[in-house]
Amino acid sequence: MACISSKQIPQELIDRIINELHDNRKSLESCKSVCWAFRSPAEAVLFRRVSFDSYRSGDLSRLFESSPHVFSSIREVTFNETVYTSVDAVRALAMLSILRIRCMTWFPDSYRIPAEVISAFATLPIRTLVLEEVIFRDIVHFSSFMDTFLGVEDISFKHVYCNLVSKNDNPPVSPRTNFIQSLELSVNEISSNVLRMVADGRLGSLTKLHSLTCVGSPKGKEILPLLSLVQNPSLQYLKVEGDIPVVNLSHINTLVIHLTNENLDESDDLITSFKSWTDCFAGAEELSLKKLLILLDLTHRISADAAKQWVMLDKVLLASRFPELTSLRVKLKAPAWIDVEQAKELIQSNSPTLCTWNVCTWEVEASNEDR
Repeated sequence: MACISSKQIPQELIDRIINELHDNRKSLESCKSVCWAFRSPAEAVLFRRVSFDSYRSGDLSRLFESSPHVFSSIREVTFNETVYTSVDAVRALAMLSILRIRCMTWFPDSYRIPAEVISAFATLPIRTLVLEEVIFRDIVHFSSFMDTFLGVEDISFKHVYCNLVSKNDNPPVSPRTNFIQSLELSVNEISSNVLRMVADGRLGSLTKLHSLTCVGSPKGKEILPLLSLVQNPSLQYLKVEGDIPVVNLSHINTLVIHLTNENLDESDDLITSFKSWTDCFAGAEELSLKKLLILLDLTHRISADAAKQWVMLDKVLLASRFPELTSLRVKLKAPAWIDVEQAKELIQSNSPTLCTWNVCTWEVEASNEDR
């Protein structure tokens, strides 16, 4: 098939077609191959996000050698297990803003990133750093690694551990001028000294922190660093998948509470979490909260005792501690074998105030997952 001249196709039409095919890689590949006019815009989408594992990390070097022009399209890179690639290929990622590192351990000394590649990362405009299932030798090693990313603004840590207890639990860090704007932390899956470094502002100033997502319920040494982050006066958006100790939430504008009854023993799960949140609301004289989303993720049928916990929340709301609240959404999600409408009715029977509030909406979602 002869290629249509790019002059024959309006740029607006090209952009519209690429936008329609945005999530269809096969069709984008076809467009790129058939017509030159589509090559550049299609590659901008195809190479925006790339991922490499231990068997394919060398592909980045080969891509650099064969098609260096596509590197200007790469915005997000994920490395799994290890990074064995050329320094020149890494330095060519001049537009990289998101770096994800997964499933790596430096103890024992395997599945790691060579020192020269880490140094190359320091030259890139990385603003978002995601670490998942990464084990460092100790806190000094973690601190040294993070010194590579002096411009980072958004951080996500999940399963980030230091294998050895270091004698120096507060290692020196390089001077920083970056401001952390958003954090996503699995608080029960991060070494406490790592969490403390985040909360102390040693990975970047927290004076502009506006978004915090916490997964898990803090315990022991995790509590104080988390409370410090939650009480940051600049924080506006807070999402918690679990619960937190009773804390002042008067500065929060948007709050998302994600609860689940994943464990059959609801006395240690849903009921405890709900009581904790009710106590948080009840302890505040007045909240500046504008948006509140309560997401209830059911993996078992909700019990009558668990549903009764909504009575106390209803009373707290009746006390009008939310004068600026403009949106309160209650969303129930459950697998197909649970009658989610019945669960909603059970909760509503214990929440007369919520049912009459004009700012409150109820949503249900039944997934297709099998039991």
